[in-house]
This record gives sequence, structure tokens and C-alpha cells, in this order.
Amino acid sequence: MAAHQRVMLAYGDCAEAETLKLTNPQTGKASDYILRGEHLLEINLVKDQYTSWLAGESIIEDGSLYLSTPVDPLFMLLPTLQRTRNETAEKPQGQFRPLEDILYEQAGLEALKDLAKKHCPLICEVKGGGEYVRLCDKRTLAWLLCKVQRLKKQLQSITVYSNMDDSALGAYAVDLLGEYLAPDWVKRVRDKLNLTASVSAAQSQGAVAQDEYAPLTHNTGSRGLPSTAPVPVDDRQNAGVKRPPPVAVAKPLSRAQEVKKSKIAKEAKGMKTMASFFTKK
Repeated sequence: MAAHQRVMLAYGDCAEAETLKLTNPQTGKASDYILRGEHLLEINLVKDQYTSWLAGESIIEDGSLYLSTPVDPLFMLLPTLQRTRNETAEKPQGQFRPLEDILYEQAGLEALKDLAKKHCPLICEVKGGGEYVRLCDKRTLAWLLCKVQRLKKQLQSITVYSNMDDSALGAYAVDLLGEYLAPDWVKRVRDKLNLTASVSAAQSQGAVAQDEYAPLTHNTGSRGLPSTAPVPVDDRQNAGVKRPPPVAVAKPLSRAQEVKKSKIAKEAKGMKTMASFFTKK
């Protein structure tokens, strides 16, 4: 039996890639990432109970599946850029600071120096050929709104989401984006889009159904091995997954609306936020 082996579905050839420990921008906890050239990849974990892998003539006892998927490095940089711009009453927009100094304010970010120089102008004002930067709220919000629009376009191409109205689709997209943002930025995006609800708006249309238990696992132990116990809905907050707020009581639906809702709910049975099927490694 092979010991300490794991199975990963990699994004490209990760044999020579660098493994990093970076702070998750939503939870503030350390998570594993892979730096491969100009790509930053997050490691997600899919774990089912009582599973193993057959690899040739060997058995890999841990049946977990690790997925490495691209993530925008600006999500990793945003909290530190915001924290270090040193806003004052005299300078409410903050101060320009050397990018290299900012990266050393948070462990692991120095490995993203080249990516930071390339991408920071999207959300920062820059001077000195990019050597000095200052986070710009206006640019950051515009960048996040572009992310929402791209997510909505992708979701619309998926049958189960195609019947959602624009508001519910927007709320769902913002919730997905919120997996990589601090609550303050999620609120700003929702306010800009005049969204008053999160994914619960989509749930009220029957586009997203909830089960008593979600296929989530805890990351526990010094080696980061997951527990196989399912996480009840009431414990999702402790598992690092946001629980949508209660849905307001809706007005009675017409017969046509009931038929449409029933059809959508049938197609979407068992669906949740895409991120809820994974745990950060």
C-alpha cells in the first residue's frame, strides 16, 4: 500500500511548480496554493466517505481528489494592499508605497512579485513604472463588477441557471465572488448592483435547492487531512462556508409561476453554490 500519496487533477504541468502558503482572503487562514509560471492555482479538496484510489498495482488509501484551479492573484493581494495604504484625515485615499515593501507585509506574497507588477494597475494607481502603488477603490470596484458580469455570462450558459432572472443571477454571482473577498467588498458590490439579498434570492426561485447535509468536509490535523463527517447546514459557518440569510416570505405565485418554479427546482435538485462542493486545502 502506497503511503502518503495523493491524487491531484492538475491545471497544466505542475511537476516543477512552487507550492505556497498564502492567506485566504475570505477566511484569513493559511491555505495551499501553487505558483506555476504566470498562473496562481488554488488547491481545492473533494472528499467522499470510504473511498480509495487504485494506481497501477497499488492502493492509495486516501480517496480524496485534489483540484488545482486558476485564481486571480489580485484576490490574494487585495487585503494587504488595502491594509497598508495608510489612510489618514489629510490623505483619505492613502499613500503610495513601494510594491516590494507591501508584499513583505504578508507572508508568502513576495513570491507573487512578478504577478503583482503585472496586475496591480487594474486596481491600483501606480508611479515610478509600477514600483510604487496605492489601492484605488474606484478601480477595484470596477474590476469586481467586471468579474460579476463574466460570472453571470458563464452561469447563463448552464441550463440549470438559464431561467433565473437578472437580479437572482447577479446575487448568485456575487456570492460566488464572495468566496474570495472580505465582507466589506461583497457589500460594496451588492450596493452598487442594488442587490439586497445573497444566493437566497436564487433559492426563492427554486434555482438552488438545499439539503439537510452538504457534501462538505473539515480540514483538520497538522497534516491537513480532512474529516469524513458531513457538515450540517447549521455548522456551515464553522466550516468556513457562508450560510445564506433567511428568505423573506414571498407573495403567492400564480399557477403558471408555480409550474415554472417546479420545473426549475426539478432540474436544479441537489444543486448548491459551486464553491460549496470544495474545501480549501
